[in-house]
Amino acid sequence: MRALTAILLALWAAPALGQRGGVDPREAFAQDFAAQGAEGKILRRAELACDIARCADPAGKAQLERLLRLSAGKPIRSAEVSGAWSRLRRTGLFREVRVTAAAVPGVTPPTVDLRFEAVGVVVITELNIEYADWRSAVYPRQFRSEIRKRLRFRKGGPFPPQVDGAYRPEDARDLEAQRRAIVKLYADQGYDGTSVRIEPEYAPDGQTVEVRVIVDEGRQPRFGGVLLAGNESFPYNKIVSYLSTGERAHFWPQFFDVFGIGRYDERLLKTELKAVEARYREEGWVSARVRLAGEAARDGELAYPRVRVREGPHV
Repeated sequence: MRALTAILLALWAAPALGQRGGVDPREAFAQDFAAQGAEGKILRRAELACDIARCADPAGKAQLERLLRLSAGKPIRSAEVSGAWSRLRRTGLFREVRVTAAAVPGVTPPTVDLRFEAVGVVVITELNIEYADWRSAVYPRQFRSEIRKRLRFRKGGPFPPQVDGAYRPEDARDLEAQRRAIVKLYADQGYDGTSVRIEPEYAPDGQTVEVRVIVDEGRQPRFGGVLLAGNESFPYNKIVSYLSTGERAHFWPQFFDVFGIGRYDERLLKTELKAVEARYREEGWVSARVRLAGEAARDGELAYPRVRVREGPHV
């Protein structure tokens, strides 16, 4: 109840929902509602019907109904009805709110009842990220936080429902976009064969869900060696002495491969190249830059990252 009260207080103080790079959804709703022909007719009553547990509690339902802010006996204005619709949506408790106007027979002037039918969200009770490969579980190369950043749903938040085992098209597209974002996260680090599955397990009542995000990281290509260009003052061996991505990991490669050693890790290499750049500057090349230059060259399972050195003047 306290959480609901906090939501309601925030909504009463919050400004109206503005546009975000397109048609204001509240304005679109007002246009759709106007098609029902209720504009200007007298409101007899406005009622809320919803399927969540809080609506079964009279006090909780009364708090939600106060968000409607529609006065009986006054003419109906579409903008005011859309405001009520928006406030209900912004509670985060409902995934859909429908409003219907029903004429009251035998009354002059023309009078209608408004019914707000709100369908509750499916609430995520558990959100777990799991690795499909045991090596990832022992030595995960990507932090779970990086994966969570690419997910738009959170524990305690809403998750799209399924109807007859399928998502609505817009929900399916949104989940696919999140799945692709995680795959891209790994692709940007040089991984091959990454796959991601988002698997929900809905409660029998359909109001809660446990979500598993299963990540098969795939594999990073083996590190073949650095392709250096522009290093006139530092020899090859001096530069690669700063790198732990594979140049010094040829001893028992099958053993170290379990821990990711000997695999090409682009993010790690970028960090280590900064140490090379710092060494250049310490030794007098104050404007030296050491950067990856484009995508790594590939030869089968081997990756050869291209590194460009711009030493600049020595002082």
